[in-house]
Amino acid sequence: MATGLDLVGSVVGIISLSVTCFQGCVKGFEILSAAQHIGHDADRLRSMLQWEQVRLLQWAERVGLSSDKGDRNHQLNWTLIAQVLKRLEFLLTDSHTLQTRYNLHSEELNESSVQPAESINRRKGVAKLWSYVKPDIRSARAQIIQNSASLGKRLRWATLDQEKLKSLLCQIGYFNNCLYDLLGTIDRDFVQAALSTLLRDLVSRTAESPDLEIIKALLDPDYVREASSIDAAANVKQLR
Repeated sequence: MATGLDLVGSVVGIISLSVTCFQGCVKGFEILSAAQHIGHDADRLRSMLQWEQVRLLQWAERVGLSSDKGDRNHQLNWTLIAQVLKRLEFLLTDSHTLQTRYNLHSEELNESSVQPAESINRRKGVAKLWSYVKPDIRSARAQIIQNSASLGKRLRWATLDQEKLKSLLCQIGYFNNCLYDLLGTIDRDFVQAALSTLLRDLVSRTAESPDLEIIKALLDPDYVREASSIDAAANVKQLR
């Protein structure tokens, strides 16, 4: 029979695995965010990918995975959390899956020919989203990237199928939703309120109609509080 110490040790091991998988997910998001040749809808698709990364980081901060000093809630179902994070990491980083299922291809590039994902994301669209994310979350992301040797591979992704890329985004969103559903009610409400505040602030600072359309596409009423009122605010701005 497992003792109390055995159970605690098991939970700690699963949480440690969750941390590793979470960091792998962040690295995967960075590689995909630097994708080239996405096509005419690149701004929208990159913004949606960026949003899913923000959602993951916001969730991770709440459960204590985003930093070594995180206050982790041992009452959560860490076994399921680790399983979901592992599947998300695999989806974001497995070259074979990305190529065969989503028509995304990888190739090695010279260091000098690659632009960091951050510089690519700042060009257009709602890339300024990162500017409004909490400093602690931005710092956690930056620390993971800084500590990652694997990002030095500088992979270049090219896609020939817009629908498959949208399908990839939907699958990423599905795994994020699973993580949110594993939160307790108080934690889920807190994260949803934080995302709502972030999007409302973004709407208030956005003037271009195409950018507002992208923001509206991010409004899932099941995971963003007051999604309808944010949508209405965006519509009003588009009429000006």
